[in-house]
Amino acid sequence: MRKPQTSHFKRRVKETICRLLPRNDVGDAAVGLICHINSHRSLPNLRHPRTYNEYLLRTKLSQDLLDPLMGFITDKEFVKEFVRAKLGESFNIPTLAILRDEEAIDSYDFPKNCVIKPTSGSGDALIRKDALPEVHKTLIKDWLHKDFYLTSREKNYRNHQRKIIVEELLTDYDGGIPNDYKIYCFEGVPAFVRVISQRFDDGNSKNKAQARDVERQSRQAIFSPTWNRLPLDTILPHLPSFDGFVPKPPQLSEMLELASILAKDFAHVRVDLYLAKGKIRVGELTFVPGNAKTPFVHSHADNVVGRLFTEPRLDLEKALSDKTGLSWSA
Repeated sequence: MRKPQTSHFKRRVKETICRLLPRNDVGDAAVGLICHINSHRSLPNLRHPRTYNEYLLRTKLSQDLLDPLMGFITDKEFVKEFVRAKLGESFNIPTLAILRDEEAIDSYDFPKNCVIKPTSGSGDALIRKDALPEVHKTLIKDWLHKDFYLTSREKNYRNHQRKIIVEELLTDYDGGIPNDYKIYCFEGVPAFVRVISQRFDDGNSKNKAQARDVERQSRQAIFSPTWNRLPLDTILPHLPSFDGFVPKPPQLSEMLELASILAKDFAHVRVDLYLAKGKIRVGELTFVPGNAKTPFVHSHADNVVGRLFTEPRLDLEKALSDKTGLSWSA
């Protein structure tokens, strides 16, 4: 078992180094290596990768992410056009506004129920429910000046225009925030599903400290496509594991099929879906999940998942049990 090694100070130092290094392949490689060593406590084998995170890092440092389609899809405004073309408009989360500059933010009257986030980046989002929390436009404006590429060094973000997207707030029948189903696909084949529950459910939070407390209530669990629990939890201090039963979504088969359609043109992509009031909606597509720096709780799992890059139809549940003896137990 591995323990989290990160700290606020280390993150700040790393961010400073990332910003100082040049915006080119040399700088990208330096940042990638530093992040891998810091996160995984080992040197990556990029010539002959074995682990999932080594494969991700090799992708991140290659020219693959400069594919214009990948850059297009990772923009949260434009991914909706891709979804519309592949699946139809009904699978998109309705867009309420695209704010392209500070003047647009100042003049926009944010709805009482909405989701506000940058179109380029990861992790920043404001869930507004029943007019709470209050929208601090200074924070939203700061997002316009945040260059996600500089700290992530994922090339598909390099040329993004920074904008703010305001979306309709999805809710369950009980008014709660729906689960986030992250489907990891290899050559278009869904391999496993990470479920995140209560993510960013911050309707009553009025400051950042409260927001962090609410986010800690989120839980993760990983399942096979047949909905058997897999021991693939990752080390995320704010995202502990579910301890008990996690119900199978009633439309799982359709969700897997839709993810496969969206993923079929890519070696590896994570497709994020929501199931809200019986309707499936696409959140985003991610080509380097966790920025290649999220270790697994069980380090052996990293090697087994890495095999999916060359064996996309691998029976992951059997491989985890055969090679490592790992299986899920609550």
